Amino acid sequence: MLPGESRTSTLSTLCSCGGQRKLIDKFGNIRFHKNTYPIHGLPVGTNIQLRYNPFDLARVRVYHEEAFYCVLRASKLSRKSVLKVPEERKGSRFSPEAAEYFKRIRDKATELKRQQADNFRYSDLDTKEEAE
Repeated sequence: MLPGESRTSTLSTLCSCGGQRKLIDKFGNIRFHKNTYPIHGLPVGTNIQLRYNPFDLARVRVYHEEAFYCVLRASKLSRKSVLKVPEERKGSRFSPEAAEYFKRIRDKATELKRQQADNFRYSDLDTKEEAE
């Protein structure tokens, strides 16, 4: 755990996205998702790996030669999070039989409403109002 980090941020680090390979540009910066991160201590053209939380791009973790190197803070933060993060798909909690059962109930209810609408007469409205 790094100084100033909580246990939850460390856990999020373990679950964070990673594997983005980047090169250090001629100005000693890394550009990632339109953000700029200055890096010191590594030569220009060095290939590094970034690991990051897709919901917080203010900080990224740098790995050099498969070992942790440092945490970078964005000097220019254009995007705070990754656009279009894919959502986790959860499997259906219902069995196919249950889904079919509720589909039949919905279809039957729709059919009953349709029959009621077909049998409805506007003349019945006038007689009810006159009776009151």
